Amino acid sequence: MPDESYRKNVRCPHCGQRFDTVLVRSFQPDSAALRALLDSSLNCPNCPNCKQSFRVETGQLIYKDPEAGFFLMQSEEDSDLESIAELEQELDSLASEIAWQENLPRPIVRLVFNREDLIEKIFLQQRGIDDRLIEYAKFQLFQNTGGQRLLPQQHRLLFDFSNSDRDKMQFFVFGRESGKPEASLHLPMQDFRKMQEEFASSAELQKELDRLFPGCQVNVENLYDEK
Repeated sequence: MPDESYRKNVRCPHCGQRFDTVLVRSFQPDSAALRALLDSSLNCPNCPNCKQSFRVETGQLIYKDPEAGFFLMQSEEDSDLESIAELEQELDSLASEIAWQENLPRPIVRLVFNREDLIEKIFLQQRGIDDRLIEYAKFQLFQNTGGQRLLPQQHRLLFDFSNSDRDKMQFFVFGRESGKPEASLHLPMQDFRKMQEEFASSAELQKELDRLFPGCQVNVENLYDEK
């Protein structure tokens, strides 16, 4: 199944020139669109007049991995609670429809609202890491650093895929206002592996994980809502 794209007339924010460009709506593993996402050039056309590039927001961006049974959507970040609920319902119905049409198990479905979370979810899925456990690990890091000016209302943690230290699971600390990395934190890999084993071997803990992350929005903020 090829990536889905469409043609749109856009206006360059640098010089005002209008021109037609091709934008990607959905993409899959091992595609040119995925590589463009990772090097920050996806849906970033070059203006034929001033030669500068800029990002065109598409409203929704979809990543599909049919073989792995994984479906991920990035939607607009300013979505209100009502539209988010509608999106979740739409994704839930879509997952069931895909499973029925293809005679496959129901795919895992995720919903995010920014490009960084989109990339994080893709990498975790490709590495076979349960993103719910990663969000649970982020929660532990926030708890363990309480009182040290690291607060979930002011900061976001993103998995560091460039980390080469096999003994540590590294996270970047981003300021929510600045959108820039401000620090880094790590969790001993041994602790994370132990947590993986505990959840994998316990049906009760699996149910608890399902209860903590019941929908397609899997984010550490779920756990603060729970509290």
